[in-house]
Amino acid sequence: MARQLPLPDRRALLEAAETLGDDPEAKDGGRLSADLASIRALPVAPLPPLSGMAQADWGTAEVGPRALLLPPGIEELHGVHLLGFGDTFAGPVPKKKKAKAAPPSVTPSCRLAARAAELQGWSVELRA
Repeated sequence: MARQLPLPDRRALLEAAETLGDDPEAKDGGRLSADLASIRALPVAPLPPLSGMAQADWGTAEVGPRALLLPPGIEELHGVHLLGFGDTFAGPVPKKKKAKAAPPSVTPSCRLAARAAELQGWSVELRA
């Protein structure tokens, strides 16, 4: 199967498979358990996280098909995903600058990636 799917498709398949982790059919002995095990065994190089100068001293952790940033001094299973192209919907710029900006509307694929990491025990913080 790895030779038939390009790397971006394997990443998407792995994210979808990880979100099925809490389904009763995905548990050991369930109808999906063998299929999910073969999907998790696919060779997938995780996407590196977006980072800037402020995150230069932060660590990274590979969580499925993506990597998360690890802020210094925070618990081990807490990662940060900086939102980039394809993670948020396009929208108009607000006319007035508000004291507290509304959080960006994230895409379903970004929510799927965050959910997949959460099902692996991670706490994911989305930052714009």
